[in-house]
Amino acid sequence: MHRAEVWDGKDYHFLVQKDGSILPLTPVDDRGEHAIEYNGSTVAIAVFGDFAALEPGQNNKPTAAQLTSCVLLMQLINSRYGGKLWACGHSQLGTKGTAVASKLIYGHTCPGENFPLADVIAKSGLAKLFE
Repeated sequence: MHRAEVWDGKDYHFLVQKDGSILPLTPVDDRGEHAIEYNGSTVAIAVFGDFAALEPGQNNKPTAAQLTSCVLLMQLINSRYGGKLWACGHSQLGTKGTAVASKLIYGHTCPGENFPLADVIAKSGLAKLFE
């Protein structure tokens, strides 16, 4: 998942908006342009907002509707592919086909400290790429 910085609609497969509505951007079977070395083998869900730890008082958390929609969308995609998918945040994908359990890959911290990624993955039933 990645905070939404959608330029031409080809970067990600889906965009989850603040009200929880899901906007399809690129067909799931088409290659997105969201994660170097993983573009051809992943489905990208962008969640509108910036969930990095910012200044106090800023609304930098996903809405309940966004979280619910993320879980449901992940379940639907997983079902389509036989229940064998894993999930991780954008910043957890490394270069040259390797996965890394650290942040700041390509300068990203996505989805950000204020996005409950582990909880969303657990509720979706997908496997976590990292513990």
